[in-house]
Amino acid sequence: MADEPLEPWQQLCELATREQDPDRLMELIRAITRLLDEKGACRNCESDNCQIFNGENAIHFPGLDGLHESIVWVFPKLLVCLNCGFTEFTVPARELSVLIDGKPVAGAIVLDRCA
Repeated sequence: MADEPLEPWQQLCELATREQDPDRLMELIRAITRLLDEKGACRNCESDNCQIFNGENAIHFPGLDGLHESIVWVFPKLLVCLNCGFTEFTVPARELSVLIDGKPVAGAIVLDRCA
């Protein structure tokens, strides 16, 4: 097993463990992330037993005060690891702006709890 060639992302991981320059380290991390995204490998357990599902997520603002804030709905594609359950998705830009500013924007699906 030690004689098996390393995949490109594994080679970059080895380089990253020795990298001292923070800017170069960030470049390596971005490259590793890109390669893993392309591979569809799980970022948690490295399994390639991942599948894309349709999602429906209600995002609540944190804390007790968040109970009185709007709920932001997103309907992303979910990349689910069928090995460990780790799931990732991207919040679309307009819904992300609601999370950043706390104010509804045109086109975003928001349940306004304040009204």
